Amino acid sequence: MTEWHGWTLSRKETKEWLAECQKRRLKEGRTWKAAARARVEQLESSGREWEAEQASRTLHRRSVIFARRARQRHEAALERDLRRVGASVRRNERERDQVKDFGAAPLFEFEPKRAGSRVREGRDLYWEWISRGFGKRATRNYSKSKSPRIRAREAKWSDGEFQEKIAYIERADALEEIEGNLLSNMGAEQAERIGCAERIEALERVSRKDASVYVHSILALPAELSPEGRAKLLNDLCSNLARMRLPFAAALHKPDPKNDQRNFHAHILVSLRPFERLDDKWEFAATKSTWLSTPAGLKLQRRIIARAFNKALEAERATARWTHRSRAADGLAPGGFTKKGGVSGKPPKLPEDVEEVVLASGWWIAVRIKTRSNTFGWPSLIRFR
Repeated sequence: MTEWHGWTLSRKETKEWLAECQKRRLKEGRTWKAAARARVEQLESSGREWEAEQASRTLHRRSVIFARRARQRHEAALERDLRRVGASVRRNERERDQVKDFGAAPLFEFEPKRAGSRVREGRDLYWEWISRGFGKRATRNYSKSKSPRIRAREAKWSDGEFQEKIAYIERADALEEIEGNLLSNMGAEQAERIGCAERIEALERVSRKDASVYVHSILALPAELSPEGRAKLLNDLCSNLARMRLPFAAALHKPDPKNDQRNFHAHILVSLRPFERLDDKWEFAATKSTWLSTPAGLKLQRRIIARAFNKALEAERATARWTHRSRAADGLAPGGFTKKGGVSGKPPKLPEDVEEVVLASGWWIAVRIKTRSNTFGWPSLIRFR
């Protein structure tokens, strides 16, 4: 490799180029050093001792600088190697601890605040971040999957969807009866908010053919909080969107009469394009805050939501706590708390008669007894010593 052909993402090519540059620098340095020594000898032989002394000092100074830089490069390489070794050791220790903890804990647990192989710091967040836009054009076969959330995430885009969604979350029969159940910076009246949503959709249509129009955020709220506490919690969460100047419309929903009465939740519709209200018109930014939909942005939002939950619960002296950590980060199996507050996931399948699932810790045995008429005691946990 004799010349540079531009930037590359290949680590191999970069390493080869850097090695070539280093070899070239060393060769040029040796050539200069030989020429400097010949110059010193020439000056000394011609009787120009003062100039020979100056040239000798320059040669010595350059040699000291070269030796110092070589030592610094060597120390930096050793430091990098030590960091890699330390990171590898720590990673192996974490994996070993996870395997050890998993082997010493029950495999199946169905009690609150406990799931998988470890005791959780708090309850799992039920939070969905559903991006909707013009890219959702292909239809999907839902014969194998009946989840309404998957349908909401992958459904085909329809014109005016943003406006219809605002009217849907603000319907009177679903709102929790408390002051502050509706929050928005898109307008004081619903007609004004729908008009703003229409402008946003029109703007995104001319920006890109597969642009994202809005994000539908669904968040399950703690049932332990009072209605005033949930309204204040929603206000705190939406204040972050207001500081970023993002258009949003939020609503507090109460549980449906046919569902679990702990199902208090919030709907937040937000556009990722910042805007500003000027008199009777809106001005929108040329760029969007798409970093909120990145993995790092979603992790940050989970941390903020969990912190706001715990702060509101502490203010009302409630004992429940939530955690922002995912189950995968704690080495746990998928599942966790659903929007209704229960534990998701089906219990393991067992044979028709009796099967004992021997767990690793304390000889816990899950037994299901099935007769021809009925099934009794799922799961019946019996401890043997």
